Amino acid sequence: MESTAQQMTIEEANVVHFDKAAKEGYDDNPFVEQVSKQFADLIREKCTLGKENTSMMDYACGTGQMSRKLEPYVQKVIGVDISQGMIDYYNKRASDLGIPPEKMQAVYVSSLKGDDSDLDGQKFDIIVVSRVSYPDYT
Repeated sequence: MESTAQQMTIEEANVVHFDKAAKEGYDDNPFVEQVSKQFADLIREKCTLGKENTSMMDYACGTGQMSRKLEPYVQKVIGVDISQGMIDYYNKRASDLGIPPEKMQAVYVSSLKGDDSDLDGQKFDIIVVSRVSYPDYT
């Protein structure tokens, strides 16, 4: 008999994995913190960011580590992720920090249709993909 992970698609297994990780302290992992800081520092060094005019998408945003590190340097951040657990954590953490949804918010990737109506037609000056992982489910 196949295991549950083998019966699921990779997408479904990722959702299960990252929903669980969001609840188990993913954001507290020192490695995640260190890598996020290094990527954010590199982006700030190499890209022109502006609080008045830079909109950023954090694709595969997870809990929002990268978004939170770059939020002070951009006008708006939209996170996109496959895991509703990660999105819920992201949005709660932003709210707990006093960052309004108009400034920083995550959305579920499946809610996007792939047309100009997505995200109210928002265009982005920078799209960040800092860490995307697919654990081995075999």
